[in-house]
Amino acid sequence: MTLSRLRRATPLVALTFALVLAACEGSPVPLSDPPSVPVDSSFSGTWELSAPDQDPPFERLLVLPFNRAEYYVEYYSTGLKNSSERDTTRLRAFLTDVEGRTFANIQCLGCDSDPDFLFMEVALVDGRLRLAPIDDALYDEFTPSMTPEEARSRLAKALAEGLKSEEPAVFIRVR
Repeated sequence: MTLSRLRRATPLVALTFALVLAACEGSPVPLSDPPSVPVDSSFSGTWELSAPDQDPPFERLLVLPFNRAEYYVEYYSTGLKNSSERDTTRLRAFLTDVEGRTFANIQCLGCDSDPDFLFMEVALVDGRLRLAPIDDALYDEFTPSMTPEEARSRLAKALAEGLKSEEPAVFIRVR
């Protein structure tokens, strides 16, 4: 699935995890190198979007450790919960701590030709996975000449200035 196809998904998808994946902009540099934060096994598993009034599509994340510092993630959506047909987006992700908050550095694997990184605040709260994209406007401030340390400092400054993440998508572990 390409990012442009994902962009045309339902409004619910557009308000959740897929919004960030479908964004036209991203950062040309990550917030850190992958070994910054080791893989946390509590993020591993299959997660289902928790939306009481959710109409199709049905949305899931499969999160697996790829190595000691990176995750392999599949985001998929189907028309119905029990449908065998699904659109799948494959991702590479690793975590970075910024001012006591954890952010995922996300790159789409095999999507269009966009190698940019997308950032989402990540947290486990009461056994639920919360993913909140950063404000799209902040991507304009990340440049190819920046180092990961400079990108991290820019995000830290924005957080100190009151930058809030977008409304989080909440996923419940199903496996």
